[in-house]
Amino acid sequence: MGTQLPIEAEMFPLPEEIYVVIGEWAPHSLASRKRASHLLIFHPPAKRLPEDMEKIFILCEKPDAAAKIASALGRARRGEKRGVPYYELELDGKRAVVVPSLGHLFTLKSTRPLKDYPVFEVEWVPSYRVDRRASRTKVFLETIRELAQGSSEYVVATDFDVEGSVIGWTVLKFLCGEEAVKRAKRMKFSTLTAGELREAYRNLLPRLDFEQVDAGIARHVLDWYWGLNVSKALSCSVQRVPGSAAMLSAGSLQTPT
Repeated sequence: MGTQLPIEAEMFPLPEEIYVVIGEWAPHSLASRKRASHLLIFHPPAKRLPEDMEKIFILCEKPDAAAKIASALGRARRGEKRGVPYYELELDGKRAVVVPSLGHLFTLKSTRPLKDYPVFEVEWVPSYRVDRRASRTKVFLETIRELAQGSSEYVVATDFDVEGSVIGWTVLKFLCGEEAVKRAKRMKFSTLTAGELREAYRNLLPRLDFEQVDAGIARHVLDWYWGLNVSKALSCSVQRVPGSAAMLSAGSLQTPT
């Protein structure tokens, strides 16, 4: 056992939170508490919510973001399925389920053999089917699909940028259905601070940010068209040279577009 250090602790109950300061002194003003280097914040244990409550599905971009968003919105109870963490809490008398993605869960794939080019027929498919390095995304897909079932409301709480918007759109479209895309609302925030997250939820955008979604889809499709077709053309050109078998690649960041 390690040495037991003498500590003094003082508790400051605030709405839905308990502040515990560990050290030689306990600041009594809120400003001082914010400066305390050993300030721990605990939420009281959350109760298990009835399964038959109306459900809000909140999608986050990554596990750490889901934890921060759930903590900011209320007393969250952590759960886990297939190793994927998720959080439950009560919001406006409804059961909110906060679930993380793992970045992009879907990617583009050709609908016909790649031996012929140019190729312009593509579709969205789960990333793990195309890239072995994305194998872990499979359990996130399965967990999201399961936890989203029976939801009456959908909220996309991914990063408010082009890529975050595409992540939210693909997950809702392919795991929850077109109706979820139509009904989904959007959280708009720039930082993961508790105050900003609460404000973003109080002021949800009434629909997805389709302008950013469309811009993101266009970027992905263009990158795929350009990267595959130009790379194929370069490689075929080089291979026409006797004794050469080099494979060349090109992309939007490597070539002028």
